[in-house]
Amino acid sequence: MLGVGQNVWVTAVATDQDLGKYSVTFNIPRNTPLSTTKCGLYSFSGYILKSGGLLGKYYTNKWFSGEKPYMTQIDATINKNWGRGDVIPNVAKDYVSIIWEGFLEPNYNEDYTFYVESNDGVRVIVNEKVVIDKLQDSENDLDTHLEISTTPLTLKAG
Repeated sequence: MLGVGQNVWVTAVATDQDLGKYSVTFNIPRNTPLSTTKCGLYSFSGYILKSGGLLGKYYTNKWFSGEKPYMTQIDATINKNWGRGDVIPNVAKDYVSIIWEGFLEPNYNEDYTFYVESNDGVRVIVNEKVVIDKLQDSENDLDTHLEISTTPLTLKAG
């Protein structure tokens, strides 16, 4: 029987699923010491994390439609102003939608409140919980509104 720190050599296949996301499937063969209780097919999913911002997926429409985004990039700061220049350089300055994905690293164990100022629809999801949900069009492009998460989320440092 194998103990802590002992290795079982297995065959693994890694598949690139999306920028920074990989899936690994491996099989523990029957001829290992684990074969009586732990042989079979196992899967592992993980992320390769990059510091420096959130992954922005930019769509050339306001409905997030299309098989793939028009472009992706790491955004160190999320502060877009649709009224000043192109949101997608040389392509679109309006009717753009963006999905930002990534991880936050809080400095403190405490409750956090999220704020977003926008003039159209916005949804914020943290730890698979919707904290702001205001997906609606504004009648006027100058009509900005501040959305605040209704319930603070307790996040752990690091």
